Amino acid sequence: MTDKIKALRLKEPFGLDNIQVTEMDDPGQPGPGEIRVKIKASSLNFHDYGVAAGFIPTDDGRIPMSDGAGVVEAVGDGVEEFKVG
Repeated sequence: MTDKIKALRLKEPFGLDNIQVTEMDDPGQPGPGEIRVKIKASSLNFHDYGVAAGFIPTDDGRIPMSDGAGVVEAVGDGVEEFKVG
């Protein structure tokens, strides 16, 4: 059984009213050059607004988040700039 996590996703037709709480499969361990961050705080900035409002093209299901803060939970192979914790 795959663990599920919650995410805010933008659904078509785009607009602030179509940012929905959804469940998705836990992505698991990060791949090479990637990190996994447990988000503690985020904000929707002007870029995110442009995406959500449809001014900036994007795919259905995008997770809008340009700014976020959290704790590194895992690092992939080759990552040297970050460490767990």
